[in-house]
Amino acid sequence: MSETTKTPGKAVIIVAAPGVERAGWQAALADSGWDVVCLDSAGPALEHLNRHVPDVLVAEIDLRPAGALELLKLVKAKWAGIRIVCTAHEHRAGDVLECLRGGAADYVCRPFDAAQLVAAVEEAYRTTADEEAIQIEMGEKGWIQLRMPSSERSMRRLDKFFRLLHTTEVAPETLEEISLCFTEIVKNAIEWGHRFDISKRILISHTLFQDEIVFKVEDTGQGFEMGRVLAPSDDLIAMETEREAAGKRPGGLGMTMVAGMMDSVIYNRAGNMLVISKKLYDDVD
Repeated sequence: MSETTKTPGKAVIIVAAPGVERAGWQAALADSGWDVVCLDSAGPALEHLNRHVPDVLVAEIDLRPAGALELLKLVKAKWAGIRIVCTAHEHRAGDVLECLRGGAADYVCRPFDAAQLVAAVEEAYRTTADEEAIQIEMGEKGWIQLRMPSSERSMRRLDKFFRLLHTTEVAPETLEEISLCFTEIVKNAIEWGHRFDISKRILISHTLFQDEIVFKVEDTGQGFEMGRVLAPSDDLIAMETEREAAGKRPGGLGMTMVAGMMDSVIYNRAGNMLVISKKLYDDVD
């Protein structure tokens, strides 16, 4: 048997049923400079990987007898460097979680066009091994516990997966507010807690209760000065002027936004751990 070789250039394998849709993906990726190989099922895909290793693999979750989730396990066990984008005909939260746990770079659910798939493949290609290394544990009563690198690409990836997890359970406007607040807190941890040191890990715990969604974000840095930032009624321009006069960095505006959007913001004395929560329904008397 021939030795495995790295395919030159930007190479992607598409594992999906043949048809007009797959042909459209192939054409769009080829137009974007990708060397594309299309295969009908997992068996031929694994045989091909034994000879040529691509940068990205696109796999359909519902493909039989083995779909993307099965391929994800097999490929990551032997070719950890391959980025995997999972596609789905039907959104299922369980599949989203399994893709995240298995190390998928992305999960793209229909309806989507070829340009969206190209964007997902390009983003997966740019993801480094360090950025992809998100550790996940399932806790009691639905808690998801994660350790993520201090990277904005990792943050965007997690934010997308969290949105997908709850897209059928949480109203779009509530999900948007939660996403904005989650990314603000994680950005603070990346920038100020860990000073963009990708080797350091941000700890995230998350769960969805019947009427409330909760996130806990903790970094290992010296903490974020919380002082006055949790008063959404403050004069924001005056706050920044005061900070500048005191020789302090710009800050506080994002956390003021968080305080205004969330129902609860709890933080520790050091300011490097925050718990935010949002009610999913208005209280009814």
